[in-house]
Amino acid sequence: MRSASRLSNALVAGTALLVLSAAPALAQDTPVENGCPASTQLYSVAWLETQGPYRLPAALDDPANGGNGDGYVCALPMPEAVSTAKGAPVQLYQFFENNLPAIG
Repeated sequence: MRSASRLSNALVAGTALLVLSAAPALAQDTPVENGCPASTQLYSVAWLETQGPYRLPAALDDPANGGNGDGYVCALPMPEAVSTAKGAPVQLYQFFENNLPAIG
């Protein structure tokens, strides 16, 4: 019975080490080609302004506010449940400036 418990503990510890050692490799394997995090999409500020009441992207991209002024931002689409809960008539996004350095 003791050996089964030790084996179980060793398997749990080994699995935890495997998961922890793989995490940094995953981050390095995701290249940043457009300045956006891997989970977001690159959008034109001008296009977003024509699609709805998206005024935040222009403010984020403005060099006066710390943006890079290239006319693009990163957007993470929020789940439909968020838009519905907020009563929003358009897709909601979380916006970021596209200023992440390229990896690699």
